[in-house]
Amino acid sequence: MIARRLRKGDTIEFVTPSRRVVPEKKKQFDSAIQYFRSLGLKTRLGKHALTSDRFGVSSGTPEERADDINRAFTDTDVSAVWSIHGGETANELLELVDYKAIKKNPKVFMGMSDMDVLTLAVHEKTGLVTFNSPDPKIAPDYQFGLDYTRQAFVERMMQASKEIRPASAWKTIRRGRASGKLLGCNLSSILKLAGTEWFPDFDGAVLFLEAYKLGQKFAVYKLQQLEHLGVLDKLAGIVVGNNHEFGFGDQTAHPGVTFEDILLAKTADYEFPILKIGEFGHYCPHAFPPIGANVSVDATNKKLSITSEFLR
Repeated sequence: MIARRLRKGDTIEFVTPSRRVVPEKKKQFDSAIQYFRSLGLKTRLGKHALTSDRFGVSSGTPEERADDINRAFTDTDVSAVWSIHGGETANELLELVDYKAIKKNPKVFMGMSDMDVLTLAVHEKTGLVTFNSPDPKIAPDYQFGLDYTRQAFVERMMQASKEIRPASAWKTIRRGRASGKLLGCNLSSILKLAGTEWFPDFDGAVLFLEAYKLGQKFAVYKLQQLEHLGVLDKLAGIVVGNNHEFGFGDQTAHPGVTFEDILLAKTADYEFPILKIGEFGHYCPHAFPPIGANVSVDATNKKLSITSEFLR
């Protein structure tokens, strides 16, 4: 199931499934709003985006945050539902999201980091192709401050382009070719779904992986958990994105060890190809990969393409 591509006059509703928008981030968000309006798009802020729960960690109660998403999907004036940023508590919404309403009203649904919990869950429950996207903020260190990201937004979300252009050189981690359904992207968010009814079916999938400030020892145990869950046995291939500040705060880390080094060691018993790119993840150029669409990966020749329709 695919949503309609965005067109001039469409409305995007921005929601906060995890943490709220604080004043300094609101300024960066407002700068992005001006960009979207320059494209002819209308914008609306979710009711609870600026509020806080009693713990000070989330944007309202789980019910309030889920209600913002559910109302956006049933509102005929809204064409896209976009998470402003991540956090840690999106999994509180898993039981509260109205999957039946989403299936009846397919719309663009996107975000990154902790929001991957919901983009994966919605795809698993409804079949809707969702999107891993950057935070809609403009600042020197945010993805929408980059020309590549702004152009990719138009190409992917408004023109439904299947081309994923490199912003920098890609790297072969393990040679080979594969094709399959794109699933991912944040490693910690994927594992939040382990053991639940929302955990994706990775049979024949191409796993997109990225992480934020992941210590080396955490990478080891999280990748081991994927193996214990049987995910690695099912994969057709892996595409690695930007792992922002890998090894951050890990006092046991060995200098120079990368996420790709650990991934290659932890998947030594497998033959699937692994390609390293830099166009999804935190604080990097962003290509808006469609979760649930089919992709083709040629790690040997460093090529990647979307091979199925993902917007109509």
